[in-house]
Parts: sequence; structure tokens; C-alpha cells
Amino acid sequence: MRKRTDAKKKNTTRLAVVPDAPPTPARVPTPTAPVQDARSDRGDERAMLTYATLARVTGIRVGTLYAMVCRGEIPHYRLAPRIVRFSASEIAAWMSRRYQPAREPVAE
Repeated sequence: MRKRTDAKKKNTTRLAVVPDAPPTPARVPTPTAPVQDARSDRGDERAMLTYATLARVTGIRVGTLYAMVCRGEIPHYRLAPRIVRFSASEIAAWMSRRYQPAREPVAE
């Protein structure tokens, strides 16, 4: 049994002895399903994406997407003051317009 002394009251309080809990196994992250296409399962070209889905598809962090929407840098639909969706086909076109080919190395 352990004893704890309270400094203010000068009383001794006895604490119950609690057996140590068994160690919990390490939490293994579950792999997410790979996103094969930004369209819905029905093959609908007008599929609307959320911030989280768009972040998974593009690899852009959600916070960066929020900033890009605020600055008007990415095509989006504002359905309500706090509800934003992205069209899969418009995002694909936007990304293809932003393609930058690699520069050729400079010969010396």
C-alpha cells in the first residue's frame, strides 16, 4: 500500500493498491483502401468530393485545401456557408492544367 501525505491538511490518505493493467498491444494503423478513381462507384462523372476525399486523391493536406478554397485557387462548390464540395471532373481538369514538365539538365 502506498501512502500520500497532503501538504495542506497534514493528513495521511491511504490509496488502494491497483494491480497493473496488462499492456495493450501496439495500435497498428489500418491501411486505407486505395482510391482508384475520383468518381463514385456508379461511374458518375458528376461525383462530388469532400475535403478529406480530395486530400486522399491529390495528396494535398486538408489545411492547404481550406486555404486554397479561401483564396479561390481551386474550383469548388459552396453548398452552404460551411459546406464545400469539389467536382471530380473539374479537379482532374484543374490538375492537368497545372502540369509542369521537368526541366532538362543544363549541359556544361
